[in-house]
Amino acid sequence: MFQSFNLFPQYTALKNVTLAKELLAQEQPDYKSRKKEILAEIEAEGRELLAKMGLADRAGHYPHQLSGGQQQRVAIARALALHPDILCFDEPTSALDPELTGEVLKVIRGLAEQKTTMIIVTHEMAFARDVADQVIFMDGGVIVEQGDARQVIENPQQERTRQRPDKTRTVFMRSAFLNFSGLFSRILYNGNYQDAGGDRHAQTLVPRQGGLYGTPHAPL
Repeated sequence: MFQSFNLFPQYTALKNVTLAKELLAQEQPDYKSRKKEILAEIEAEGRELLAKMGLADRAGHYPHQLSGGQQQRVAIARALALHPDILCFDEPTSALDPELTGEVLKVIRGLAEQKTTMIIVTHEMAFARDVADQVIFMDGGVIVEQGDARQVIENPQQERTRQRPDKTRTVFMRSAFLNFSGLFSRILYNGNYQDAGGDRHAQTLVPRQGGLYGTPHAPL
């Protein structure tokens, strides 16, 4: 998910949610013979996702008719429509005022309660503490501290983290740890991930030279 939502302005909220799946459906061998049925199923799922986001009555609205919080929730529904293994958020509340921020955080908290795997960049420290499995504090592109969310946020061990935690970027994670090129460049994380079939896998990945953040660090 992007900070600026990136919804298609010419499409309704519902169409933004269903468009990708509609295009993918065209590759199905039986698409021509079952087109009406397939599109009806996709639309029903799109409406269900919008309802889960609290936007059932906004399905026919265009992005310019929605608040920032509503647009971000449409973007989350759009991502969920493709049943991803991992959701990646780049500061999903940075462009929102406090009231709208609460709307989006409520949705993300609900996803966490459903055991959805997420990697999120945020400045919302209290939220990260309550929802995350693991956090990584970053400052100037360098990993300052990482570990259990509550332990790191409430009892930071590094002087830099204790001095100005509000100025430190926090990456918080639920359940999975994978390379997210848009966020970490080529910094990779040790951990586990769960595949589409529900099986958990262990993997060992280490930071590499030459990424956005320059000098490599020791394996996490």
